[in-house]
Amino acid sequence: MEQVQWYDLPVEILHIIFHKLKDPSDIYRCGLVCVLWKSVAKTLLPHCLLLSNVDVFKDETGRSHPKASLNKQSCVLLNTQTSETHEISLPELEGRWFCSSSFGWLLTIGFKTPHKLCLLNPFTSDQIELPSAREFIRPDHLRVITSSSPLDPKCLVLAARGYYGELAFCRPVVTYFVSVATSSL
Repeated sequence: MEQVQWYDLPVEILHIIFHKLKDPSDIYRCGLVCVLWKSVAKTLLPHCLLLSNVDVFKDETGRSHPKASLNKQSCVLLNTQTSETHEISLPELEGRWFCSSSFGWLLTIGFKTPHKLCLLNPFTSDQIELPSAREFIRPDHLRVITSSSPLDPKCLVLAARGYYGELAFCRPVVTYFVSVATSSL
């Protein structure tokens, strides 16, 4: 009798197996096995919002500041269809907070100056270092978007700093951001 390979399982069986999984992380990880498994996993993954690990507090002058727990090593997924939440353990978040995501990767920012930036895949734990946020006065207002998966060598990372209108871009493999003059935009 010929042995069947995992990637050759019929789609119907994959659906049955994946339906038994309650943790979105497990479904996502199954989707990493091969193209067929990914196509099945995509149909079952809930539409989720990633909730930040940062709260806001006001100082004695009334200014708002981010406050993240140094011990918080997880993030929360909110299923937008059922309002259920699911906590994902992320030990890589120790000493960091995240404030945006693109193509499933989180922008994490180190608490301490020079506020090291990193793109983190919350399911595979892959990390890609970016240039530091030294030139951004308030890194807590920083948001990024990528042109494609950060694993793509042609990927561009665009960083925008909140309502200040600062824009900069880089490729994940370089050590500096290139600023963009926004007065003409």
